[in-house]
Amino acid sequence: MLQAGNFRVLVLRAIGKDASSPASDLLSDSIFGTHGDPVNLNSQYKACSYGLLSFQPVPNKGTDGVYDVDIKRLKISGSHEYVIRDAVVGKAISDLGKLNSFADYVIVCLPPGTKGSWIAYVSTVDVTTICSTDLEMGEQLTYGHRHLSTIGYLSTIIIGALLLL
Repeated sequence: MLQAGNFRVLVLRAIGKDASSPASDLLSDSIFGTHGDPVNLNSQYKACSYGLLSFQPVPNKGTDGVYDVDIKRLKISGSHEYVIRDAVVGKAISDLGKLNSFADYVIVCLPPGTKGSWIAYVSTVDVTTICSTDLEMGEQLTYGHRHLSTIGYLSTIIIGALLLL
């Protein structure tokens, strides 16, 4: 059964040594429609759920729900997506504290150039469930893939930069 409610979402934008995730205003608009994008993650889930499900930007953490994470010590090009994801999430926790104390979902936007043959995936890492895109988000909201044990207390969404352009 699909979950219903108004979920708080924090978007983490990676800023690396040689590459960055798309601009904050583009990310916020693509996910929440904050700058007028009529077709975004929030609008589509709201429409498909007949208004029972929505995503709102976490207030007071970054701009319009997007928090810039400085990982400039890391070279993005050629680095594995897991290395970049872990660096982004770790730095965000260091900067902001426990993410699940103020966010229901965290979207991690990886910069172009990360190594790996991924577009979207779901996996369980410690107590964090990683998922991506509308399809993967939907699977997370319906308690994930049947073959995975999703015990996460905080869901994190990985979105590749090209998916938003």
